[in-house]
Amino acid sequence: MCNRYSSTKNEAHLQLRRAAITVANLFTRYNVVPNTPAPVVALNGESLLSREMGWGVRGYDGRLLTNAKSESARNKPMWRNSWAQRRCVIPADGYYEWKTEGRQKLPYRMVLKDESLFWFAGLWSEESETEASAEGRYVILTREPTADLSRIHNRMPLILAQDKIEPWLAPETSREWVPQGVPEGSLRSYPAA
Repeated sequence: MCNRYSSTKNEAHLQLRRAAITVANLFTRYNVVPNTPAPVVALNGESLLSREMGWGVRGYDGRLLTNAKSESARNKPMWRNSWAQRRCVIPADGYYEWKTEGRQKLPYRMVLKDESLFWFAGLWSEESETEASAEGRYVILTREPTADLSRIHNRMPLILAQDKIEPWLAPETSREWVPQGVPEGSLRSYPAA
């Protein structure tokens, strides 16, 4: 994923068997970029909690990491604890990738076919970007692209199907379980330029 997404809906409603939450008064954001605070939802006991967190976690070498591979994150020292204890979802309604054609990089926007809101799978941690303030930080999980989107980029964000959100957030879910994301044909792409 090339580190850009959009969240243009006024509110995000998430209904699970054990809890529900409405994230209201969202700012219209056509270009959420790394380090930008954005809403993140996580399970806190039996209730859902929403809070703004910064996008990106500092790696061991100090670089800002904005994505983690869903296929391997649970086994990596950097993400192991977050995978087991701090899973989250991030509301969005589109994301951007740049397709290389010759010497040009052309931006594309991917959205659900009905252009509705969806939820990225993510991991969060308590981290301090500055010594003065500690805040939550998150990364978005990525996966292999569906065949229809592989012509644009070699990775895509892990967008959870509605029935996979609760198992993803639930602490009792095995740390070995890796959600597959929305199936091929769920998204459409168009040039964003």
